[in-house]
Amino acid sequence: MKHIDKSEIPEIIKSDVPVLLELRSYECPACIVAEKFLLVLEKAYANKLLFYIADVDDDLRQMFDITKVPQFVMFKKGKEVVRFSGFINEIEFEKKLREGLKTNGYV
Repeated sequence: MKHIDKSEIPEIIKSDVPVLLELRSYECPACIVAEKFLLVLEKAYANKLLFYIADVDDDLRQMFDITKVPQFVMFKKGKEVVRFSGFINEIEFEKKLREGLKTNGYV
């Protein structure tokens, strides 16, 4: 899972492979918990989904209309295909991830 700068986001989300972007804050306990199971999911979804993390600032809050963190946004070829936010356990997270991939024809 790669930490990226906000300047990299516009290019990364254009990928043909779906991208999951976690928009987070270092002060956020739920973000820290999520990162642990995202590392496991990244291995499970290798070659099907790219995982990135970006630290939220005022620009990103406005760009993605973020009201709470963590915020998870899946993109395919620059278009948002699914979004969810806040604390979520690993089982529910993977369920949302699979639904997002399946609904958009990626699995």
